Amino acid sequence: MVKQTLKIAKTGTKVVDTYKIAMQVGAEEMTKQFSLENRTINAVWPAEYSFMPHSIPDLNATIGAGPNIDIALFVLQGYASECERTFFTEEPTEEQQMHFTQMILQEISFSVILNREIKQVILKKPSMNISQNKD
Repeated sequence: MVKQTLKIAKTGTKVVDTYKIAMQVGAEEMTKQFSLENRTINAVWPAEYSFMPHSIPDLNATIGAGPNIDIALFVLQGYASECERTFFTEEPTEEQQMHFTQMILQEISFSVILNREIKQVILKKPSMNISQNKD
């Protein structure tokens, strides 16, 4: 479903058109195994909504060059999963590339910091000083 959505997501595509695929797949699945708990949502949020992926964009809005967000939400038998991906329909500008690089470097930096902290915790041997009360 996500691949199908991204395939049709071009500059000028309407948001409502990206919803259609998930709605069709969801309807087909509900006829196979009906449950009010199950639902799927997959659509593209244009750049002007990309900073708020949990909002609801104007269905008549059109996808631009980017950064656009593909958001996929699956609720199956009470379990939920969500995935968002940023993408461009045209070559990103130098400024957009710079911001993306900053984001990646930030993630790498946090990863290094967290890995060091995790290693320190793992390498520390727990204290085995058991106090025995000899009263």
